[in-house]
Amino acid sequence: MCVTSAGDRGHTRSIIVMERSGILYVDQAEVRRLLPPEDALALVEADFAESKSETPVVPKPRILRVDLQAKFGQVLLIKSCALPARGVAGVRIFGSGDRFIVLLDIHTLQTLAWVDDHWLYQLRTAAEGAVAAKRLAPPGPVVLGLVGAGVLARPLLKSLALATSLSEVRIASRTTASRVALAEAMQQELRLPVRAVESVEQAVRGASVVATLTTANAPLVESKWIEPGTLILSMGNGQELAPDIFRRISKVIVDDWETCRAMGDIAAALRAGTMVESDLHAEISEVFQGKKAGRQRSDEVILVVPQGMITQDVLLADHVYRKALGIRPTPASE
Repeated sequence: MCVTSAGDRGHTRSIIVMERSGILYVDQAEVRRLLPPEDALALVEADFAESKSETPVVPKPRILRVDLQAKFGQVLLIKSCALPARGVAGVRIFGSGDRFIVLLDIHTLQTLAWVDDHWLYQLRTAAEGAVAAKRLAPPGPVVLGLVGAGVLARPLLKSLALATSLSEVRIASRTTASRVALAEAMQQELRLPVRAVESVEQAVRGASVVATLTTANAPLVESKWIEPGTLILSMGNGQELAPDIFRRISKVIVDDWETCRAMGDIAAALRAGTMVESDLHAEISEVFQGKKAGRQRSDEVILVVPQGMITQDVLLADHVYRKALGIRPTPASE
């Protein structure tokens, strides 16, 4: 193997090229350099907004679960898709340890690159939530009630500050130390009021946007705390919302129905009978492309569930790959 060094004087970039095969390995540090939040926002927003010249190929079920829990205490998860318009296919491999996206040439299925997925996943998740808030939050400055202070919280706050008129943040989390540390760091970085609060109720009441980013499997957010007009971003993989919230929701919007029906708050509501499939208003792309209505009244309670689209994971990985090679990045729709 060899490490390429093209680029800034005195800076050795950590792109490893396997000499025989020509496969690139782009590590997390290089992904961070090549994919700033502004790029992720632009790519994700364009992907939702633009009709595809060729339809992506995405299998069902969306995720393959290899359960190694009993013997090894691990679960291996695999997603895949093909983006014919970009000439690539991708396989996302992740679990509790390493996580990568393998890019392949769609014509030959020869491997092009292994792209570290830690930062890419965080930014893609954040960008989905931020562009949804940009389009669907109620009018006026955004007061955010954030539930959860894990690794996804910081990129979400950065992305919301770039995409919306974010004016205030209130953070609730399971541990005091995590929310206080996040609040102090983000107040300094964003130059706006960011407070750690003692309860989920304190974070949620009076917020115009509520974002849940936890690993909870039991309801954290109660219906009575939600104000008219609130945009709710349900971004965790488990159940975070009380089932009766669905009775107050004007529109349910998801990024990908096949994914959302199998996990998170949508799956929990379907099991509880507080939602049926016909209650789905739209997928995000339908709203962005004008096929379905977005916010129509300031008092609508809108639920957006961005559980993650493998097509956008591969889109961002391909963008990083092209930049790593010095190839002109292409728009999301190409």
